[in-house]
Amino acid sequence: MNLDHYDRKEIERLLRDEGWDHPPAEVRRILPSGWYRAAFWALRAYIIVMVVVVAIGFARGAH
Repeated sequence: MNLDHYDRKEIERLLRDEGWDHPPAEVRRILPSGWYRAAFWALRAYIIVMVVVVAIGFARGAH
């Protein structure tokens, strides 16, 4: 079986069946509000705190 050969009609049928022959749907940016925004800021703060904790742990070494 040679995987380098393919049937062009089969590829076109696959693209058509999967809907790849149409342009993708438009994606618009949204602005999160309310508790979404607070949750993302809390997550950022948590990540910063964890990076600082890990840095302190590496700086002092494991004893």
